[in-house]
Amino acid sequence: MKLIIGPIAFAVFFWLGCIRKIEPFFSYFYLFAWGSYLWIVNRLLAPFPSPAGRRERAEGEGTGLGPHLNLLPPSVGEGVFAMFWLFCFSTSLWCFFELLNFRLKNWSYIGVPRELWLRWPGYALSFATVAPGILWTASLFENRHSPRPLAGNPSRPLTTMMDPGLRHAGMTVVGLIMTLLPLLFPRWFFPLVWGGIFFLAEPYVQKWGGHSLIADWRAGCWQTTRALLLSGLICGIFWEFCNFWAGSKWVYHLPYWNFGKVFEMPILGFIGFPAFALEVHVLHEAARLFWQKRSSLGRQGLITGMLAFWIAVFYGIDRWTVLNWR
Repeated sequence: MKLIIGPIAFAVFFWLGCIRKIEPFFSYFYLFAWGSYLWIVNRLLAPFPSPAGRRERAEGEGTGLGPHLNLLPPSVGEGVFAMFWLFCFSTSLWCFFELLNFRLKNWSYIGVPRELWLRWPGYALSFATVAPGILWTASLFENRHSPRPLAGNPSRPLTTMMDPGLRHAGMTVVGLIMTLLPLLFPRWFFPLVWGGIFFLAEPYVQKWGGHSLIADWRAGCWQTTRALLLSGLICGIFWEFCNFWAGSKWVYHLPYWNFGKVFEMPILGFIGFPAFALEVHVLHEAARLFWQKRSSLGRQGLITGMLAFWIAVFYGIDRWTVLNWR
């Protein structure tokens, strides 16, 4: 019965925001729509318990941010912090791409509310839906075809003659090239940012024993990758649908590929969503492992730095990315 709440809520929000244009449902239709979507996916995931989470609780390690990391819905009193952590990670993740966009100038925001007390929380909450949408949708696909959880399981060791340090250095160089070229020559190389970060973070995931997609590929395991690619495409289409109807929205300014629009996105731009889903996975794994290795004082410092980063990026969005105000 709880599942039906999501579609009903979406229909109500669409009527109030997109048909009647009643505030705040019109300006923030994207946020309301994605809240409904996350509820639906969350309820669909409910029948799938997390093996990693059960193991962690049995070992008495449930107070930390464990391997289950709330990719599956939390039970009462168990995963509230993990849920909050995932939302904070998601906001930080997208703030990073907003930071890159200050140079790339690939998208802008229009119809943004003038009130700071509405605008900045709107940024934070909207960005907070990105990673849960990708990871929960992919987890849903993978759990229906494989008992292995999407994240938190160390991958098989890479069996290769190449020295691990040399292999990691090679991936880092590739990642740096793919990230720096768009910043130096944004007109020609802007698509590379939707893959470069993957190669920068992947060596740390392998080194710290996380779930490495490259290790999966070498072992011939493609379930997680297929689930992520499909999740990225589905979420990307739904993002663009919600954005098209919203009062506050983003528009694109691509130097090329700027033709054949579906909603606000040029059709070839949809290629970037599956690649972005792989980046979300690897950055989520790296951030999870990095957090686990920090002391209590180190975590407090990370939280302070995260909030300062959000404020700086929100200020930059207001100054360089917003085209007009509502």
